[in-house]
Amino acid sequence: MATHAPLVTISIPAYNLGSYLEKTLNSVFKQTYQNFEILLVDDASTDHTAEVIAKFAEQDDRIKPHFFKEHEGVSKARNYAIDNARGGI
Repeated sequence: MATHAPLVTISIPAYNLGSYLEKTLNSVFKQTYQNFEILLVDDASTDHTAEVIAKFAEQDDRIKPHFFKEHEGVSKARNYAIDNARGGI
């Protein structure tokens, strides 16, 4: 009987995290558990966060970069990701 690892959703609210986001994402990809999706919610960043997200999304389809919203704070960004998650958070 084959068992499948459950899908895990990793929610990353991002507001002006361009300088840190690459290190964060590289850390996630180094984990041993690999059945995950990453929901990056860009909360209207004004730095290069969107470019970092786009770069990583081109390299790995587990990144769901299409979550961009008006700046409303980390709680609303996190809740937005939860509402769009396919796996367990």
